[in-house]
Amino acid sequence: MKKIGTKNQQKIDQISQKGIIIDDLINTYGLRFVMRLIKSLIRSKRNKSDTTTLIYPPLIVKPKFNRQLSKQYLSRLKSAGFKLKEWNEDFIDEDNGRIVTIKRREIYFIDLN
Repeated sequence: MKKIGTKNQQKIDQISQKGIIIDDLINTYGLRFVMRLIKSLIRSKRNKSDTTTLIYPPLIVKPKFNRQLSKQYLSRLKSAGFKLKEWNEDFIDEDNGRIVTIKRREIYFIDLN
Protein backbone atom coordinates (compact mmCIF):
# COMPACT_ATOMS: atom_id res chain seq x y z
CA MET A 1 0.00 0.00 0.00
CA LYS A 2 1.18 3.50 -0.80
CA LYS A 3 2.51 5.60 2.07
CA ILE A 4 0.13 8.34 3.22
CA GLY A 5 1.57 11.83 3.67
CA THR A 6 1.10 13.82 6.88
CA LYS A 7 -1.54 16.22 5.49
CA ASN A 8 -3.55 13.38 3.95
CA GLN A 9 -3.33 11.38 7.19
CA GLN A 10 -4.65 14.40 9.11
CA LYS A 11 -7.64 14.61 6.75
CA ILE A 12 -8.29 10.88 7.14
CA ASP A 13 -8.09 11.21 10.94
CA GLN A 14 -10.49 14.18 10.91
CA ILE A 15 -13.13 12.40 8.84
CA SER A 16 -12.70 9.24 10.94
CA GLN A 17 -13.70 11.34 13.96
CA LYS A 18 -16.91 12.17 12.05
CA GLY A 19 -17.71 8.44 11.77
CA ILE A 20 -16.55 7.87 8.20
CA ILE A 21 -14.43 4.76 7.69
CA ILE A 22 -12.64 4.74 4.32
CA ASP A 23 -10.39 1.65 4.48
CA ASP A 24 -12.62 -0.37 2.10
CA LEU A 25 -12.81 2.57 -0.33
CA ILE A 26 -9.00 2.93 -0.36
CA ASN A 27 -8.53 -0.81 -0.94
CA THR A 28 -11.06 -0.83 -3.78
CA TYR A 29 -10.54 2.51 -5.57
CA GLY A 30 -7.06 3.55 -4.48
CA LEU A 31 -5.69 6.23 -2.21
CA ARG A 32 -5.44 8.91 -4.92
CA PHE A 33 -9.14 8.71 -5.81
CA VAL A 34 -10.31 8.56 -2.18
CA MET A 35 -8.22 11.60 -1.25
CA ARG A 36 -9.66 13.48 -4.24
CA LEU A 37 -13.14 12.55 -3.02
CA ILE A 38 -12.39 13.68 0.53
CA LYS A 39 -10.83 16.96 -0.56
CA SER A 40 -13.85 17.71 -2.74
CA LEU A 41 -16.18 17.04 0.21
CA ILE A 42 -14.50 19.05 2.93
CA ARG A 43 -16.85 21.92 3.47
CA SER A 44 -15.65 25.27 2.29
CA LYS A 45 -16.93 28.51 3.79
CA ARG A 46 -17.74 29.68 0.25
CA ASN A 47 -20.21 26.87 -0.44
CA LYS A 48 -23.83 27.90 -0.10
CA SER A 49 -25.17 24.36 -0.54
CA ASP A 50 -24.96 21.34 1.76
CA THR A 51 -24.27 18.96 -1.14
CA THR A 52 -22.11 18.64 -4.23
CA THR A 53 -22.15 16.48 -7.34
CA LEU A 54 -21.09 12.90 -6.70
CA ILE A 55 -17.81 11.97 -8.38
CA TYR A 56 -17.24 8.45 -9.64
CA PRO A 57 -13.99 6.47 -9.82
CA PRO A 58 -12.44 6.26 -13.30
CA LEU A 59 -13.07 2.51 -13.53
CA ILE A 60 -16.84 3.15 -13.51
CA VAL A 61 -16.82 6.03 -15.99
CA LYS A 62 -14.32 4.73 -18.58
CA PRO A 63 -14.78 3.36 -21.19
CA LYS A 64 -18.55 3.52 -20.52
CA PHE A 65 -20.71 3.94 -17.43
CA ASN A 66 -21.25 0.60 -15.66
CA ARG A 67 -24.47 0.32 -13.61
CA GLN A 68 -23.38 -2.68 -11.55
CA LEU A 69 -20.09 -1.05 -10.53
CA SER A 70 -21.98 2.16 -9.82
CA LYS A 71 -24.36 0.37 -7.44
CA GLN A 72 -21.41 -1.23 -5.65
CA TYR A 73 -19.72 2.17 -5.35
CA LEU A 74 -22.83 3.80 -3.89
CA SER A 75 -23.21 0.90 -1.45
CA ARG A 76 -19.58 1.27 -0.34
CA LEU A 77 -20.01 5.03 0.14
CA LYS A 78 -23.08 4.49 2.32
CA SER A 79 -21.42 1.76 4.38
CA ALA A 80 -18.37 4.03 4.89
CA GLY A 81 -20.66 6.61 6.46
CA PHE A 82 -21.12 9.14 3.67
CA LYS A 83 -24.60 10.60 3.29
CA LEU A 84 -26.15 10.78 -0.17
CA LYS A 85 -29.04 12.80 -1.48
CA GLU A 86 -30.98 11.08 -4.28
CA TRP A 87 -33.94 12.33 -6.29
CA ASN A 88 -35.57 12.08 -9.71
CA GLU A 89 -35.63 15.03 -12.06
CA ASP A 90 -38.08 15.21 -14.98
CA PHE A 91 -37.30 16.88 -18.30
CA ILE A 92 -39.27 17.24 -21.49
CA ASP A 93 -37.46 15.82 -24.51
CA GLU A 94 -37.56 18.61 -27.07
CA ASP A 95 -37.40 16.17 -30.01
CA ASN A 96 -40.47 14.09 -29.21
CA GLY A 97 -42.19 15.92 -26.34
CA ARG A 98 -41.95 12.99 -23.92
CA ILE A 99 -41.09 13.34 -20.26
CA VAL A 100 -37.70 11.86 -19.40
CA THR A 101 -36.83 11.04 -15.79
CA ILE A 102 -33.20 11.28 -14.72
CA LYS A 103 -31.97 10.01 -11.36
CA ARG A 104 -29.74 12.59 -9.66
CA ARG A 105 -27.31 11.97 -6.81
CA GLU A 106 -25.33 14.35 -4.66
CA ILE A 107 -23.14 13.76 -1.64
CA TYR A 108 -23.18 15.86 1.52
CA PHE A 109 -20.16 17.92 2.44
CA ILE A 110 -18.09 16.95 5.49
CA ASP A 111 -18.04 19.81 7.98
CA LEU A 112 -14.75 19.61 9.87
CA ASN A 113 -15.36 22.77 11.91
